[in-house]
Amino acid sequence: MTDLDLADGSMAGLVAWYSLIHVPDEEIGAVFAHFRRVLRPGAPLLLGFHVGEGARWKTQGPGGRSVKLCVHRRPHGRMTAWLDEAGFAVEARRTVTSAESTLGVMLLARRRPGTRCGRPAPGKSPDAEGRAGHAGGRRNLTKDEKMTTQHRPVDRELIEAAAHVARTRCRGDNHTVAAAARARDGRIVTAVNAYHFTGGPCAELVLIGAAAAQGVYELDTLVAVGDRERGVLPPCGRCRQALLDYFPTLEVIVGAGDRVRTVPVTDLLPETYVWADHQIDQLDVQP
Repeated sequence: MTDLDLADGSMAGLVAWYSLIHVPDEEIGAVFAHFRRVLRPGAPLLLGFHVGEGARWKTQGPGGRSVKLCVHRRPHGRMTAWLDEAGFAVEARRTVTSAESTLGVMLLARRRPGTRCGRPAPGKSPDAEGRAGHAGGRRNLTKDEKMTTQHRPVDRELIEAAAHVARTRCRGDNHTVAAAARARDGRIVTAVNAYHFTGGPCAELVLIGAAAAQGVYELDTLVAVGDRERGVLPPCGRCRQALLDYFPTLEVIVGAGDRVRTVPVTDLLPETYVWADHQIDQLDVQP
């Protein structure tokens, strides 16, 4: 994948299904550059990969065969940023969870028309020049840069749905926050918190159960709004961890007033702990 022997613009589409998990970070730029080079403008690229952080050695393959492979796991936000740098626009994503596979993500991207094309130098992306001094020819974005370069639209309808529930359903001290989430099929699911001195669940956690009760197991975006016109509220630490584990590709609306913005749930947890990454018995499971 780092040196495709194919003519420029000769492919109508590409699928890299869990093949990038064996490619180290410093070579991803070159791989995406070759994908871009061989794809026609507007052609699709479908990726599948494990979600998480870091690398693990896999020592057992199908049928118990002995293997030695390095398996890399990456946050979907990082893969999206790399695709953007390489000239691709991500159009859709889907979480992959089952009893047979570790946590993963499918990304559907499309080669942007007019992006520069040409065979990159081995091990480097065409844009590596000008980024000297950054490991592997890839510049690590700061938190502020991520906010600027990865602008995500704000789902105003979702905010209004949560605000409506906060205005009409929150009563007294028992129910003070409403949450709304956009399901993968476009439906909106709402819920309110259930305060109790023993530690009642936040609205975000109640919403997870409410969504499941309606047959919704894939959420795209979530927002929490306080009663008494308090506006958008960020999830607490416990909710951030739970949301990440349930929906690793979820986007969360945060901020107040004109600073309202949409961010990946992974951005809300620096040095994120991903439960699935620490289940050693799952490392030998095939995707």
